[in-house]
Amino acid sequence: VRSIRYLPATMSPSRNGALVTSGPTTYGIQYPRMRAFGVPLVVATLVASLPTRAAADPPSSGVVVDRIVAVVGGNILLLSDLHAREAPFLSKLEHDKAPVAEQAIQRAQMEKELLSRMVDETLEAAFAAAGHVAVGPQEIDHAEAAVAQQNSLTVDQLEDEALKQGMSRRDYRAELGRQVLEGKLVQTEVLPHLHRDPKLSEADWIVLLEKERGHWLEELRRSTHIDVRL
Repeated sequence: VRSIRYLPATMSPSRNGALVTSGPTTYGIQYPRMRAFGVPLVVATLVASLPTRAAADPPSSGVVVDRIVAVVGGNILLLSDLHAREAPFLSKLEHDKAPVAEQAIQRAQMEKELLSRMVDETLEAAFAAAGHVAVGPQEIDHAEAAVAQQNSLTVDQLEDEALKQGMSRRDYRAELGRQVLEGKLVQTEVLPHLHRDPKLSEADWIVLLEKERGHWLEELRRSTHIDVRL
C-alpha cells in the first residue's frame, strides 16, 4: 500500500518556507505532520465523528454491540467510534499476516493509543468550540490541494490513495480539518509560551514544542472529567 504524506495545511509557512513534511509511522500507517511556524506536529489519523460500523449480522440476544469506552466532560466515545477509527490500522495488521496471538496484542496496544488520542481530540474540539475557533470547507480544500501537490497527485488520485488505506473521502477530509484546527490551537495556545533560540536545531525545537503542547493538553485533562473504560 502506498503511503501518503497526509499532511497539510492552511497554517502559515515555516521560517524556511516549508509548509509540510511527512510524519513517522505507527503500525505501518504513516501519520501526518503539520507545520505551524516551522514546527511539525504529529497528529493522528481518521476522525472521531465517523458513523458507527454496522455489524455483519444482526446481533443475537444478550450480545453487547456497543458501549461507552470513554467519557470526556459532557461527551462520550463509543466502542463503535473506536472501531471506525482503527480501520487503516487493522488493514495493515491483516496485510502483515502476523500470528493471530501477535495481532491481538498489537491491536490491543493500538486501540489503547488511539483512544488516548481520541480523548485529546475531544478536549481540543471542546476548547476550540468554546473559543469560537473553527475550520471552514475552503480551508480543508486548500489543505487537500496542498497534500495532493506535495505527492504529485490530483485531488481525486489522492482520495483514491487514501481509500486504499482505509479512509473514505469524508474520513480523509475530516482528518485534514482536524489537523488544521489543531494547528490553529498550537499557534494560539502553545507557541506564545515558547521562544526559539536561533541556535536550536529543528529536531530540538520539535521536542520542545511537543513538550509544551503536552503540558497544555495535561492542563485540559486536569480541568475536565475523564473516565476511560476500555
